Amino acid sequence: MFTLKDIMNRFYLLIGKSFYDFKVFGKENLPESEPFVFVAHNHTSPLDFLIPAFVQRHRPDLHVMILDAGFEHPLIEWYSRQFNSLPVHKSPSRMNRGTLLEALKVLKQGKSILISLEGEMSWDGTPQPYKTGAAWLILHARVPFIPGVYSGAYPIWPRWQTLPKLKGKIRLEIGKPVLLDNFPDKIDNRLLEETNKRIVKEVNRIEKSVKSRKNR
Repeated sequence: MFTLKDIMNRFYLLIGKSFYDFKVFGKENLPESEPFVFVAHNHTSPLDFLIPAFVQRHRPDLHVMILDAGFEHPLIEWYSRQFNSLPVHKSPSRMNRGTLLEALKVLKQGKSILISLEGEMSWDGTPQPYKTGAAWLILHARVPFIPGVYSGAYPIWPRWQTLPKLKGKIRLEIGKPVLLDNFPDKIDNRLLEETNKRIVKEVNRIEKSVKSRKNR
């Protein structure tokens, strides 16, 4: 039996394929059952919903961290919850601890999390400063992370534009799962920053693959 999430994700992916030639590379890198933190890079457009739409087709247990603006109205909150969304309370620096603890609980249950490396959608297409929420989850849950690089959505529908263009090319590159070499019991700011650098290193490596596919 199909759920609302299944139906709408199919619809979103149909839009992506029909109008934006949406293609995904590396889908074989998604584990079949093990929990993971999917770290999405290039949060630049409302069309970013194609990322969870695709990943949830393969891993229905995936929970998605989104800004709590999607929970301001009861009806919108109900709709967001159908997609396993977790509200992220906007913060000038780091995500609040309550949000992270809720996401950590999901990971401990053997489910997976999708989180943006930047935390907030860009206004001009330039990635926002990286936050340490993903690093915090990876270190505390002791699970692998999967880097994902999204490209092509900003020129089609930037944040400040009312409606999207009806043509373009959008690509999602999914990297292989990365398990850290060790998980120290003590997690401090220095370790969070070091882990963030490891995540960014993997993201940068994948971006090179994205550039090599720009004409495909």
